[in-house]
Amino acid sequence: MNSSPRYMIKIVTEGLGIQVMELLNVLKYSESMGAQLVLALVSSEGVITYYKAFTFKPSKI
Repeated sequence: MNSSPRYMIKIVTEGLGIQVMELLNVLKYSESMGAQLVLALVSSEGVITYYKAFTFKPSKI
């Protein structure tokens, strides 16, 4: 049985934003746990939009 979370959610409020270093730290942490980071952007009207966040390394040609 796998006890690791499959997803990690970071809530971001529209208009307040998030510092790039905070986002990178959360992303690094979620990937180290083997979880997919999902950003939940909450609008001023209360609508939530979800975005996957991940790093990728371009392959050499």
